Amino acid sequence: FEELLLNIFTRPHHRALADYLASLNDSRSTDLQHIMEANYAFNLKLEEYAELCGLSLSSFKRAFSTVYDMAPGKWLSEKRLDRAARLLQVTDKHVNEVAYDVGFEEPSSFIRAFKQRFGTTPLRYRTSPV
Repeated sequence: FEELLLNIFTRPHHRALADYLASLNDSRSTDLQHIMEANYAFNLKLEEYAELCGLSLSSFKRAFSTVYDMAPGKWLSEKRLDRAARLLQVTDKHVNEVAYDVGFEEPSSFIRAFKQRFGTTPLRYRTSPV
């Protein structure tokens, strides 16, 4: 099998096939990015994100790490907290509502994660000068 792949990717007369196979990988990573950007605020398990992407959990984690250069859990946390920080700045939503809006089930875990990431509580972040 390895010999066949090597033959496909190194022979000029197989260039169209090699380009097609590479585009499948690019398409899959684009799909993964689109799915993650559209669904990061939902409180889903990694297995559910993998299912949305049509991948096994291990394939999802591997593809995710290739695309984002970090683990899915870390990316989700950072993305959610960045969105929360923005919502705190531009809305009057209660901190608990912001927590739920960005995918946290428990306000206490949101506050703890927010403080760890930004060095202050969400309420202080909201009232501090930008």
